[in-house]
Amino acid sequence: MDWEIERHDWAAPARLPETMRSLYAGVPGAIRALAQAPDRAAANRLLYRIDNVVVIRGNAQPGAAQSCACLVSGLISATPAGRTVILELLFQIGRGAVGSAGNLPGLYADIRAEVIRGFPLYAEFLETGSPTDRVHCVNLLWICAQIDPTLTPRVRYLYERVSALGEDYRRAAEANLPPEPSKRAAPSIGAALAKRRAQRSATGL
Repeated sequence: MDWEIERHDWAAPARLPETMRSLYAGVPGAIRALAQAPDRAAANRLLYRIDNVVVIRGNAQPGAAQSCACLVSGLISATPAGRTVILELLFQIGRGAVGSAGNLPGLYADIRAEVIRGFPLYAEFLETGSPTDRVHCVNLLWICAQIDPTLTPRVRYLYERVSALGEDYRRAAEANLPPEPSKRAAPSIGAALAKRRAQRSATGL
């Protein structure tokens, strides 16, 4: 994860007020520490050091997208406590980026790109993680299906599997169940040719 953190420019944007600059500069260190948090209390303290800077009143701020990239990378080697809070934080940041990409500012498009890169990890922790991890992964998989609808069949399958593990998981999955992809059949070759012949007759071509 260190290399991923070092890949990004963490210089505070000029428009940030002076009171936020030191907090912004502390985000990379907080992400490193979160991945190694020994317990949930320590992880929660670090969550606030990140969340209160890159998300303010539900709105993503500078640093949110690169934070997501680093948090996804940190999932692989995080402690159990760190992993749970990383998943929670990714959901808190990512849910604001759900919606039509064309109607979202560029920052949200960058967040979408980073959050969805964690899809295989969310699927793995849905299967093998703690009960809290699983609920967070249900939420994150929903975000992924909203961003990329082609993932919907996989998400629905994963929801079916986790629902069999307990009532709480079933309720969480049902609350986030993405709609089934359209099954409208493609026109047959005969129908397509008939339509083309009709168009030619109408145009004289």
